Amino acid sequence: MVQITVWEHQDFLWPASDRDAALRLPGIVSTKNKELKRALRLSRDPISLRQGAGGLLLRFAGVAGILNLVGYEFEIIPKFSFRQSASWQSGFFHMLSIAEYGHISFERSRHMGRGALSFCDHIALAFLESVESALQKGPICAYRAAVSQGRYLRGRLLLPEQMRMLLTHPGEVVSEHDVFSPDNAFQYLLFWSAAWLARHVRSQVLRRRLERVVSLLPKPEHHYRLPVHAALPAQYSRYRAALEIGNLIAGGASAVLQDQGSSGYGFLFNTERTYEKFLERMLQRIARRHTDWSVTAQRTAALGHPEGAGSVLFTRPDNTLTIQEMVTALIDAKYKCDLAGHGPLRQPRSGDYYQMLASLIAHGCAQALLVVPSEGDLGGEPPLLTWTTASGETIWRVGLLRWDISDLSTKSALLAAQNALEAQLLAFLF
Repeated sequence: MVQITVWEHQDFLWPASDRDAALRLPGIVSTKNKELKRALRLSRDPISLRQGAGGLLLRFAGVAGILNLVGYEFEIIPKFSFRQSASWQSGFFHMLSIAEYGHISFERSRHMGRGALSFCDHIALAFLESVESALQKGPICAYRAAVSQGRYLRGRLLLPEQMRMLLTHPGEVVSEHDVFSPDNAFQYLLFWSAAWLARHVRSQVLRRRLERVVSLLPKPEHHYRLPVHAALPAQYSRYRAALEIGNLIAGGASAVLQDQGSSGYGFLFNTERTYEKFLERMLQRIARRHTDWSVTAQRTAALGHPEGAGSVLFTRPDNTLTIQEMVTALIDAKYKCDLAGHGPLRQPRSGDYYQMLASLIAHGCAQALLVVPSEGDLGGEPPLLTWTTASGETIWRVGLLRWDISDLSTKSALLAAQNALEAQLLAFLF
């Protein structure tokens, strides 16, 4: 397996020597695009293939993580990470923990970014550090219904089954009783996740640790549907991080896993959706610092009403900021703005600007802010740029904030990114 690290929107020149794989690649890419668009709810193809001057060029967009294609393992790094950063995984995990899975903590993995660990290795490392310590206090046990057949009644009599057995097994009763057992959906998820990671990690040390965890976990007797959405009993909260990582692996809201031989498996995240949810959560954190602020996600307002046949048109910005019960600003995440390799974005796209103006009118608001991820190097330009549109005495302001989230690898770096966002938001509003 050839391991290659690429960035979103970075072209990868397919090796001219691998002609057989190049011939199969268009069909595989087409199939993969359909699978990933459906599973990750992507608006465009995550993999593009085109013929360049030097040969076949492969490019990834809107996804981050691991994807295998015809013998090549691509580790795809988000476009907003520093090009020199060796610990982008820990920063991306912090973003994930805030965006989707609030109980996952990767801070304990202090050696993240050291050595040749793959993206799956980092997932496994976080899983191990949670499950190994939790197992020391015993497995997760829960009550489940068990059916027994014998001479004595145990629990509840199952009358329909009993009637059917009157002729075949006279003198025996069929009953149902509750058993306090580690054979439950939570343990099944842990067992399945540890086994899956053991098959896919690159590090032999991690593989041995995962195999040990598999041997320590009670082997489930039944199969359960994954991911598991049941509420975890409070006494087993020590397993929460491991279970949320397991749900992530099992195909949660952000991840897609495939294992289909030569077409490859993937462990990918929708970076656009992750960024939108991350910005939403950070704005909500900022709002909690101010007593009269509130942030509402996906607030709908009527944009156009039909004069006859037809339907009402609606607009729904990502975030609505309310101060003292008045809509003060609309804030949209714009991850699709292409920054990588083209320098900092200097103005909004026309379509985005028109969209925000329409939303402002519909919500009765005068200010809107587009927040795009920045690689940190703005060439001396200010991170916040603004434009105005006037109609009579009404003036609408639209801002473009280049938000530096290239380093989120530590809690202090995460707090610095939040403080920077708050400072620029206050500068825009007041």
